[in-house]
Amino acid sequence: MASRLSIDVGTTFTELLLFDEQSGEVRLLKTPSIAEDPDKGVLDGFDMLLEESGGAPGEIASLNLSGGGIDSLLRRRAMARIGLVVTAGFEQVLHLARGRTPARLNGWASMAMPVPPASLADTAGVPERMDASGQVVVPLDEAEARTALQALVASGVDAVAISLLHAYANAAHEKRLREIVGELAPDLPVVISSSTLPEFREYERAVAAVLTAALRPGMERDLERIGTRLRERSAAPSINVMRADGGCMSAEHAAQAPVHAVRTSATGAVAGAAFVAAQTGHPDALALDVGGSGAGVALLRDGRPAMARGGELAGLPLAIPVVAVERDSVGGASIAHVYGGGLLGLGPGNVGSDPGPACFGRGGEQATLTDAHAVLGHLPQGLLGGRLRLDMDAAAEAVGQIARQINMELQPAAQAIVEMADELLLGSVRRVLARNRRQATGLALVATGGAGPLHANAVARLAGCDPVIVPAAAGAASAFGHLHAAPRCEFFRSHGGMLEEAEPGMLVDIYGVLERKGQEWLAAEGVEPGAGQVVFEADLSYGHDGRIVSLSVQPEALGDDGLSDLAARFADVHRRRFGHVVDQPVALVTLRATATASPPSLSHRRYERGDPDASAAIIDQHPAWFDGAFATTDHYARERLRSGHRLHGPAIIVQ
Repeated sequence: MASRLSIDVGTTFTELLLFDEQSGEVRLLKTPSIAEDPDKGVLDGFDMLLEESGGAPGEIASLNLSGGGIDSLLRRRAMARIGLVVTAGFEQVLHLARGRTPARLNGWASMAMPVPPASLADTAGVPERMDASGQVVVPLDEAEARTALQALVASGVDAVAISLLHAYANAAHEKRLREIVGELAPDLPVVISSSTLPEFREYERAVAAVLTAALRPGMERDLERIGTRLRERSAAPSINVMRADGGCMSAEHAAQAPVHAVRTSATGAVAGAAFVAAQTGHPDALALDVGGSGAGVALLRDGRPAMARGGELAGLPLAIPVVAVERDSVGGASIAHVYGGGLLGLGPGNVGSDPGPACFGRGGEQATLTDAHAVLGHLPQGLLGGRLRLDMDAAAEAVGQIARQINMELQPAAQAIVEMADELLLGSVRRVLARNRRQATGLALVATGGAGPLHANAVARLAGCDPVIVPAAAGAASAFGHLHAAPRCEFFRSHGGMLEEAEPGMLVDIYGVLERKGQEWLAAEGVEPGAGQVVFEADLSYGHDGRIVSLSVQPEALGDDGLSDLAARFADVHRRRFGHVVDQPVALVTLRATATASPPSLSHRRYERGDPDASAAIIDQHPAWFDGAFATTDHYARERLRSGHRLHGPAIIVQ
């Protein structure tokens, strides 16, 4: 009996989902995350889940790994000392960064500059210069370069990143510098920007190279350690790591490209919501995921998440394809506070998993959103299947401190905290809708995460969404989404010229090179020939500073009127997306090829439709606060509910 295991490490909880390929049964487990040792939390959960299910370690054929645990590992490894090699005169590329106003209201007063991942003291400029077309303007001075590299190596850096001007157009100088470093220090890791991010925009390319150099050694060690510990348990699953674009990659590829493995908890939740939305006949929907430390809202189109070009890590830009998620600091562990003027606030600070909310009984004293729900009777007496008993008195004491400061009774103060969370989440929903020029009418709301279903009805009512869908694996949506992930990787090359001046034959040749890279990547992932595909896109904009629009292309159709057709499609999409067109030449910014394989074909268990009577699912009855007063409220066990059951509120569903 083969099974698949998907694990997502969140800030507060670790989600584990075990899927039996024969029966279609899904078994869920949530355990508190271990911030100081995330992979230990993964392995402890692995042992606990197998003990509960009675399964054998050798039956697990694949393991999909993702989430905050990897994020924290990457951030910790990013403290490695990296030497940066740049074109002479561009030594401050990481410090100049991008000019931007980071705060909505008070601009630069709230600006928190990200710490450059390589210091000026560890940055070396070498004499050389390429132009944007890849022509050599200043030949590489190997003698001076060798002297600069010797000093950098002697300074004791842990790795070297090389990011030269316009190396995306011609990588010859970067490759030669890599060879010289290899001669000086054969064991020193070296990363070149033309391999990590072959695109224009010097700052983003330098950041990608430095972060890759900083994270790669730690990622290799961490994945190897997890594999070793699994083998010690007589388990040898193929390990896949989730990607920020919603796909997955082998551990080997993840170790080489660690920046693609960040922020995957939110990605998995959105992917899981998209799968459920499509299966329930609502392919156009909003995904609302609320966990312990934050929330994410995303638009789903035709059963697929909307995509974006760029993410971030520790305030640094990552110019990689990502699932477009509007992030908010609202979460179950968000701290309620009172401003000097007596105004109630929620977040952005949170108590994390240790000590956690006051009701967790681990010494927390600050009022959180979870504590407010506990005071209102919205939570059962225990979480995690009863393993975590809630301290209702501690929750009341914490929320009571807030209530006294704003001169309110306990329950109304708790309700105010919950309603503030609803309004903050509504703001995220509105931003997503505005950015995509959409109305909420006609969109379903798919609620996931430990706190998402608690707020879904209120947010849907405020936004105008209908219906609200709560998946069976709502609390483990990230793990569920990654269970269905397929290998995916994007290959690209900057163009930089005007579309009307492009030569179709040259574009076809470039797409051919990108396609070969994609097919080779799929083969290395173990995808059988013919089981994968490579699709092509072109990034277009008005001039070189306009908003970029990505359009699908067929390389063989670019001849004749193909470029004119592409320009017309760009104008049409630009008008619909941004509301206008511009009388300017269209720039062909980047050529892209995305290699994908079909997602795993998983047959989930189907349940017979039941009658409307759901009384057999009632497991408890407690007072809960609704509409300004306590009401006797039935608690239903989610696993006992079936299609066709109808519940009469007020009611609480426990899972």
